[in-house]
Amino acid sequence: MKLTAEIRCKKGTGGVRKVRAEGKVPAIIYGRGEECNLIQIDAKTANLLKRGEHLTLELDKPIDVLIKEIQIKPTTSKVIHIDFQKLHRGEKVKVKVPIVIEGAESIVKKNGILEQIMSEVELECLPNDIPAEIKVDVSMLNLGDSIHLKDLAQIKGRFITSMEATIVTVFAPKIVEEKVEEKAPTVTEEKVEEVKTEEKKIEPEEKKEKGKGKK
Repeated sequence: MKLTAEIRCKKGTGGVRKVRAEGKVPAIIYGRGEECNLIQIDAKTANLLKRGEHLTLELDKPIDVLIKEIQIKPTTSKVIHIDFQKLHRGEKVKVKVPIVIEGAESIVKKNGILEQIMSEVELECLPNDIPAEIKVDVSMLNLGDSIHLKDLAQIKGRFITSMEATIVTVFAPKIVEEKVEEKAPTVTEEKVEEVKTEEKKIEPEEKKEKGKGKK
């Protein structure tokens, strides 16, 4: 992918603000032992870029770069700065590539819960071999199954992340049994009145018995 860029003359905090006010995003290009270059790119284009993407910047001469860092303003989710790493012919780079899960709906049909442990994986490869994403098919998994990095198809380059790392796992939902406590029967107002009435009936008889005893 080719991206048009311009040399940035405005420096410092004030200069950066002016660049953004003009609808541009400030950026920097750096390389091994090389002087950093300040540039600016169109803001609309910048918002479409992704970390780890391999690009060719169109300046006074084309420069192959890798997007190393993208700074985003939390309140607006818009890109406010980009770091580009200058690439050299035949030089391998380390990048983090997102993992995309496919077939998750089949886990739901099996009454399982899919837990994704890893959302991205780090690898080292040539710039032209950088994959946009790594797809992981989970449709054949059953309860208790897992997929590790070593289970994936080979790529051009090598994984830096441990091959034993777990990407996804499937487990059964926990069934919580609720214990029903036996509650004491509720005494209603009618029952209370009934008991009182019975006690009143018994009371005169008790008084008679006491009276007999006095004689």
